Amino acid sequence: MWLVALSGLVSGKLYHGNALRVQRLLFVPRWLSRVGAFVLEPLFSGPPPPNEPPLGMGATLDIQRQQRMDLHDQQMLLAQFHQARRNHRPPQHTGF
Repeated sequence: MWLVALSGLVSGKLYHGNALRVQRLLFVPRWLSRVGAFVLEPLFSGPPPPNEPPLGMGATLDIQRQQRMDLHDQQMLLAQFHQARRNHRPPQHTGF
């Protein structure tokens, strides 16, 4: 796997730097580039993803269910913590 990644990086660097005039031999015709952009751009351009926290990103339904339960438990614990802080009153000192 490392060999494949390294060869891809080296070949990309050689092409980008036009070493050995590789870009003359290996190129995409302009018309094919325009057709590809016309066909593929609408498929890959879309509205940006929402800024809400991702829910249910697990690979299986069981993992997604567990993630939702964990989030619910966390919200309940935070609510209990805030409720306890509201109900807690500092001890009152009597003046000596």
